[in-house]
Amino acid sequence: MLQQCLSEYADLAQFLLIYIAESHAVDEWPVGETIIKKQHRTLPERIVACQECLEDFQLNMPTVVDSVENEFHHTYACWPIRFYMINNGVFEVVARPKQFGYDLQDIADWLAQLKSKVQA
Repeated sequence: MLQQCLSEYADLAQFLLIYIAESHAVDEWPVGETIIKKQHRTLPERIVACQECLEDFQLNMPTVVDSVENEFHHTYACWPIRFYMINNGVFEVVARPKQFGYDLQDIADWLAQLKSKVQA
């Protein structure tokens, strides 16, 4: 669904993935994930892990990585995953997980509403 939103709303919204610390690193908080990663200790390690993530999940979108000091995370409380919808510099939606994850339809709905406002 995320890739579909990227395609459908590319003319309306900018998308940016910010790769942060591993949420369930095997050396910190192993929970039996199928993808096993150690926590990144250096920026090059985080960059490699980010590239692997993009490949594993077949994501094709603009991407940056958080610093190893986790500056973005400390500023925006985004661990383990968070979606932000920002319009004209205003955080209109800060998506929060619902029962073990996110419903990406919430993002699609927000984008559809934004598109209808712009077209009005």
